[in-house]
Amino acid sequence: MKTRRVLVAVATAGVVCLAGNSALLGQQSPQPLTVALTDPSRPGKIELDIINGNVTVKGSNRKDVLIEAHPREDTPGRGGRGRGARGDAGDAAASNGLRRLTQVPGFDVEEARNVVRIDAGAPNRPLDFEIQVPLKTSLKLSLVNNATLTVSDVEGELELENVNGPITLTNIAGSVVAHTVNGRVTATMTRIAPDKPMAFTSLNGNVDVTLPASIKATFKLRSDRGDVFTDFDMQTRANPASQETRREGGKLRIEVNNAVMGTVNGGGPEFEMRTFNGNIYVRKGR
Repeated sequence: MKTRRVLVAVATAGVVCLAGNSALLGQQSPQPLTVALTDPSRPGKIELDIINGNVTVKGSNRKDVLIEAHPREDTPGRGGRGRGARGDAGDAAASNGLRRLTQVPGFDVEEARNVVRIDAGAPNRPLDFEIQVPLKTSLKLSLVNNATLTVSDVEGELELENVNGPITLTNIAGSVVAHTVNGRVTATMTRIAPDKPMAFTSLNGNVDVTLPASIKATFKLRSDRGDVFTDFDMQTRANPASQETRREGGKLRIEVNNAVMGTVNGGGPEFEMRTFNGNIYVRKGR
């Protein structure tokens, strides 16, 4: 089994460098990168961890993966404001009278057995990714700094994390585990993978999920400083008074679980929706 590896660099003016090729200059927009899958007849998977940058993933009728990376203007290390990785007070004087050449932010792509891994490169050179994938594609995406994570028209297993920013899912089929610390989680699902548990959680933000009306699921819904709303005919049941009992420092500690437990259409896999600061909305789709 061979792993295909492509090194890519994208500049603000649209410069794209592929390993072993010369730079193409003077273009007005970044060049897209097409990545072939080992077996286009099978579902693929995208894996991406990024410190600084937005990510948008959209499913379409294609058999490969299309990646566009857009550098942000005026970022440290790219000749904008800020000192960059090696800047100091003497740099301004040293560069007086010289013409600045644009440094090209880069990223790596590896594909093996239908798994496409994207290395976003240096964190001080932010890139916003727009990725088109086949309709049946699983995702494992992690974002950190003030970024938006948006996914639409995809069927697969989705593992999504965004530390500082919202997660928005539209026209999704399959299963989802989505978590953000500071942001809203919004999801609209058209089909649910059978017997797959799911979780939609936030620390600071609303959790708003629309599910098919025919789902069979068991819900665990909890908002510590907000309310829970639904238009499903949910059969709720009493919670155990204590979730955990243990001794710490010679003291007895009892944690009371205030989650709403309920079933829809007779129950099924557990769907957890939780937030600390915010409301929870469980909506019935068509």
